[in-house]
Amino acid sequence: MSRKIPNKPFTSSSEAKPSEAPKKKTTSPASMPSSKQAAPAPTPVVTPSGSTYSAGFRFIWLLLIIALGGVVGYYGVPAIRNEISPVAADRVSFNDTILNYEVGATGRLSVSVQGQYSHSDVRWTSSDLSIVDIDQGGNIFAKAPGTVIIRAFVGDGSVQDTLVINVSPRE
Repeated sequence: MSRKIPNKPFTSSSEAKPSEAPKKKTTSPASMPSSKQAAPAPTPVVTPSGSTYSAGFRFIWLLLIIALGGVVGYYGVPAIRNEISPVAADRVSFNDTILNYEVGATGRLSVSVQGQYSHSDVRWTSSDLSIVDIDQGGNIFAKAPGTVIIRAFVGDGSVQDTLVINVSPRE
């Protein structure tokens, strides 16, 4: 069996000289018909290690990083938690802690409300309606001598404050 020996010696790509590298065929936009001009190729990103990434690959990495940040933030890693702009905590508070009224007196109670609730969300209760009656606007009527606890709350009742009202007999 006979074998043909090529006229040119074989060279591997690692032995090829830069001047012998095959040239890419390029077409200038001026030589192309105007309806078929090529879109500019995306600029690859070269990393310090020398590898390149396309814009699509960078976008996928960005989505992955955002998704991981959300998962990590959800599970409470302190470095990721939103501590830059904290939301005001829900709070209801009376301006006073104890009020004194006489039987037959009326008044209107006021509270400070913070967070997601407003004054229209506040609900009122009295520990004894036979001593002090209160409506849902915070208006009270002292009916009989005694001491009651008035509670102002919002939502499910976990956000609340209390006030003590002492009712004395009319002089």
